[in-house]
Amino acid sequence: MNINNIKNLLNAYFVENWKRDIIWMAGIMAALTLLSMLVNPYNNGAVVFVGFIVFVLTMAQRVFMNLGNSSQSIHYLMLPASYKEKVVTNMFLVNIYAVVLLLLSIVIGYSLSYLILKFVGKTDMDPFLSQLKVNHIGATLIFFYMSVSVFFFGAVYFRRKPVLKTFALIMAISFILSALSMLVLFLNVRFTMHTGMANVQYSFLSDSSNLPELASNILGFIFCIGFIVFFYALSFLRLKETEA
Repeated sequence: MNINNIKNLLNAYFVENWKRDIIWMAGIMAALTLLSMLVNPYNNGAVVFVGFIVFVLTMAQRVFMNLGNSSQSIHYLMLPASYKEKVVTNMFLVNIYAVVLLLLSIVIGYSLSYLILKFVGKTDMDPFLSQLKVNHIGATLIFFYMSVSVFFFGAVYFRRKPVLKTFALIMAISFILSALSMLVLFLNVRFTMHTGMANVQYSFLSDSSNLPELASNILGFIFCIGFIVFFYALSFLRLKETEA
C-alpha cells in the first residue's frame, strides 16, 4: 500500500465532508448530549450511547455511499488508489476519526449542560460516565467494534440502504439461530432424557466449567478479535471483487 494514496484519499474526504461532519454529526451529537442531560441530570447516558452507536454505524454507510450510485461508483473505483488503500482509509474514518469526533462532541455537550445546571443552582449532577464500571469497558469496546466490523462489511456488500439491510439480516440470522437452539434443546430433552433427569443434567452443566475463568476470557477475546478480522477481510475481498 502507498501511504501517499491514503493521504490523498483522506484529504479528498475532509475537503468534501468536514462541514457536514461538524454540523450534522458533531453538532447533533453535542446537542443531543446537552438536551439529554438538561432534561434529566441523572441520566444514565442511554440516549447518548444510542446516538453514538447510530452515528458510527451510519458513518460506515457514508464512506461507501458512492458504491450505491452507478456513475459515482465508477468514479470512486477509478480513483488512483488500490482497493486495499480505500478500505484502510475508510476503516480509519469509521473506527478512529468518527469515534474521536463523537466523543469530543459528547464531552462538549456534557460540559455545557454541567455549566448551565450549575448556573441555575443544580450542582448535584451525576456524570453518566462515572456509572460505567471499569470491568465492563473492555467488553463494551469489543462488542462495539465487532458490531462496527459487521456494518462496515454490510456497507461494502449492499449497494443501497446497507445499514437497514445489514440490521435486517442480523435479526433474521438471530431469529433462525434462536429457533434452532430451542428446537435442539426441546428434542434433546424430549427424546434422550427422562423428565426427572433433565433438570439435574442442565443444572450440573450450568454449575461446572471445564476451563478456568482466565482461559475462558482469553479464548473469548481471541474469538472476538478473529470475528473482527474476519469481517474486515471480507470487506477487502468484496471491494476487490467490485473493482474487478
